[in-house]
Amino acid sequence: MRMIIAALILLSLVANAAVDQHYEQTLKRDGTSTIVKSMEINIFAADLDERALEKISDTCNTSQRIRCSVEGQTITIEDDFSPGNYYIFKTEHGLTAIEYTLTVNKIPTDRFSMLLEELLDEAEVVESTGGSADPLDLLDKEGNAESVYFLKRFEANITYSVNMPVAITEAGAGGVNATVLGERTVRFDLVDIMEEGQPITVKSQEMNVANIILVVAVIVLGALAYSFFRQKPKKKKKK
Repeated sequence: MRMIIAALILLSLVANAAVDQHYEQTLKRDGTSTIVKSMEINIFAADLDERALEKISDTCNTSQRIRCSVEGQTITIEDDFSPGNYYIFKTEHGLTAIEYTLTVNKIPTDRFSMLLEELLDEAEVVESTGGSADPLDLLDKEGNAESVYFLKRFEANITYSVNMPVAITEAGAGGVNATVLGERTVRFDLVDIMEEGQPITVKSQEMNVANIILVVAVIVLGALAYSFFRQKPKKKKKK
């Protein structure tokens, strides 16, 4: 099985993770973000030690390296990201508006697989294999075809949500439309996007308050200046 499949099902062969996973990326205006990944492991619960989730939860409460939590049979891991390898974030300052554009080209399956394996090893649930996974390249439609086939057979439920800093004006990935969850939040079906072979693009916009204030100030000052010179009495000519 390809490494990307192993990454998507979170090392299911060695870590007994599930194929029900959710990513949630929250952006700041400077382009930095936090991505939270949650995964349900209920379908593999029978293969785990009866105290496995308790051990993982205890580790999450004490770990200085990994930010994670356990609720029921769902493990959540979060990490911080910056524009570059996985996504691009652009800011365009217009005269009256500021537009933010997020373009996600890769999903950090490699980073989360590594963190999960570290977590399970630290919790003494599964011994680390020392292996590595690749990030999921959304643009590799041909390469993702095999992964999509297996994920559909597993009836995988994998979503990617985006929280923008201001109101969203546009969201899509090729022919895949986003599900709108609120003014600033949208959600995508990641398996559909893999099949599409296009990046996730989300745009949001807010008023350029600084420029608007500046323009208004210039107009007001111009009007005052015009009024002053217009009303200024003309000097009488000497006879």
